[in-house]
Order: sequence, then structure tokens, then C-alpha cells
Amino acid sequence: MALNSAAAVGNAGETERMIGYFARVDSVFPFSSTPTREVLAWYAAGLRGGITGSLDARARCLLAEGTRRVAGAVSQDIAAQLAATSGGVMYLGYLVTRDTLFSNAIRRLPGGAAIVHSDLDALEALTRGDTARAREIAATYTPPDSLRRARFAYAGLRAYGRAEVLAAVGNLDWAIQYLEALDPSRFNAQSLGEPGFAVYTRSFLTRASLYERNGEPAKAIAAYEEYLRRTTNGDTAVESLRRSARESIARLRDRSR
Repeated sequence: MALNSAAAVGNAGETERMIGYFARVDSVFPFSSTPTREVLAWYAAGLRGGITGSLDARARCLLAEGTRRVAGAVSQDIAAQLAATSGGVMYLGYLVTRDTLFSNAIRRLPGGAAIVHSDLDALEALTRGDTARAREIAATYTPPDSLRRARFAYAGLRAYGRAEVLAAVGNLDWAIQYLEALDPSRFNAQSLGEPGFAVYTRSFLTRASLYERNGEPAKAIAAYEEYLRRTTNGDTAVESLRRSARESIARLRDRSR
């Protein structure tokens, strides 16, 4: 949880320091022969991607390499262990890059074939430019009011992905309600580092943008302010996002005068 907490406040440097401590304590990742530092570098890349919403070339390479390692695991026990601790990282990889390496790997995880991946299916349709197919899939989504007591897979990333789909096909009300339903106390978090907690914080920027599109400037300002509040202890990883949030607040307030 320490890693998730540091990522949630936008402090990428702190997550990397913690990972350094872990690697010095245990040199080999449990249930595998993989050096702990390699696995933790994968988490670090995913957490930073969750914080910023982007991946540099090195981080993308780390995520791709780790994803191939999980997908190619020979032992079912090892695959299951790695899947349980890294599915969220792979999901983050797809959300940020739209590279099907990540979405296909998620489908191949133990038990993945039995899951209906309507979030990934719709996001892939949007990436192909097939909005009609994405809209068709989105029409099958659970109504947002049913999410009030739901548990959220991959620490909320699947619901966030569905919100992206809903916004893209023009259902702003449902997209907003999906994001408003997210609650970290109901996140299913199975790994040492879950990017979903950082994405939850960043979702306030997404909400603010959607509120603006929906003609709700007061709610947009409140969402931008909530993002700034939550990242008060962030570091350089969130500087540009915080600056953009402040500029958006000023713009909306000027417009209302």
C-alpha cells in the first residue's frame, strides 16, 4: 500500500525510492527466478504511467518486456502468481499506449479467456476508428447506479476504461457517473503496485474535462481543485498537470465573470 499511496499523491520519486529499498531486501521475486529489481522496475514504470498518463520510451520498453515475460511463462503457477501481481500494470500499459500487446496479454492470463473484456473490446474498436462498434459494445455496459456497491477490478482501471469509451461515443452523463462511482475502498488491489490508485487521482482531471464538455463549469472547477488538493505532495511528475489544472480554473473563473 505504501507504493500505491505515494503514486496516488503524484510522487513518482517516492515510489522509486521505495522500490529501491524492496530490491535490496529481497533479490529474487517470490515464486520465480526473476531478479526483484526487474519486476519492481516494471511496477515503477506502471505507477509513473498512472501518475502522468504517459510513458516514455524506456518505461514503455519495460512494460512490454514484462508483459512478454508473463505471457511466455511456462509454469502455470508462476504465470498465475505474476498475473495476480501485475495485471493492473498491463492494463495501464494498454490504456496509455493502445498497444494490443497489453490487451491481448490480459486476455491470455489464467482465467482471462472466461472474462468478457467489453472494456478492452470497445477501446480497441475506437482505436481502429470503428465508433459504431464501440457504441454497440457500450450499450451493454452496466448502468452506473449499479456501481454504488461494486468492487472494481484492477483498482478501478476497467471502470475508467469504460468511462473513456462512454465519453468517446457521446454518453457523457454515464461517463461522468462511472468516474464518480469510483471508490478506492472498493478497489480490488492484488499487487505490490497498482496504477489504478494513481489513475483514480488523475481521474479528477478527466472528470473536470467532461464536466466542461457537459456545460457544468462549477463542477469542473471543483474537480480541478480536488486534483490539486490530492497532489499537494506530488513531485515533478505532476508539475505540468498541476499547472494545467490551475490554468483551467483561472480560465473557467474568468469566463464566468
